[in-house]
Amino acid sequence: MLLNFQFDYFIENDEVLLRPLVADDVDNLMCFALHEPELWKYSLVSAAGEQGMKGYISSALEGRRLKKDYPFIVYN
Repeated sequence: MLLNFQFDYFIENDEVLLRPLVADDVDNLMCFALHEPELWKYSLVSAAGEQGMKGYISSALEGRRLKKDYPFIVYN
């Protein structure tokens, strides 16, 4: 199966929802960037702090635009 980067894939079961990351998700993730900076210790791109999170999301969305990555946000 070839991945269609233009299509919004949603993956869901009784416990988790994965949906495509969007720029507005900065609001959903900012609390983790501000209050749990240790989450990003081993990440190639740190999302710690407000500017870090904005850069992280921007980089992820650029990866999708370039058809290199398909970023999801995960809810459980």
